[in-house]
Amino acid sequence: MRLFRVELRRLFSRRAVIVMMVFGGLACGAIAAGILYETRPPSAADLAGAQRDVDRINQDRFYQRRLDRCVEKTGEVERCERRTLLTVDEYFYRPKLSPAEYKG
Repeated sequence: MRLFRVELRRLFSRRAVIVMMVFGGLACGAIAAGILYETRPPSAADLAGAQRDVDRINQDRFYQRRLDRCVEKTGEVERCERRTLLTVDEYFYRPKLSPAEYKG
C-alpha cells in the first residue's frame, strides 16, 4: 500500500499529468454543457419562428403541387395535408434529455 501511495505522489508531482487532468475535466464539462444546451426545451420564440418557416415552406409551389396531385388522386384533403405538408414538429426537432438514456 505504501508503494502505491509513493507512486501516486510521484505521478501527480509532474506538471504534465496535472495539466492533462485539468484539460480532461474541462473537456468532460464542455461535453456535458453541450448536451444540456442541445436538449433544452424550445422557447416560444423558437416555436414561433419555426411556424413562420413552416408556413413559408408549405406555400412553396413544390408542396402545393404535391398536395394538389394527392387530392386529385384520393379526394381526401385532410389525409393529403398530413402526408405532404410540413408540421412544426417535423421541421423543428430538438431531442429531449432523458437521464435514463445516460445510465450505464
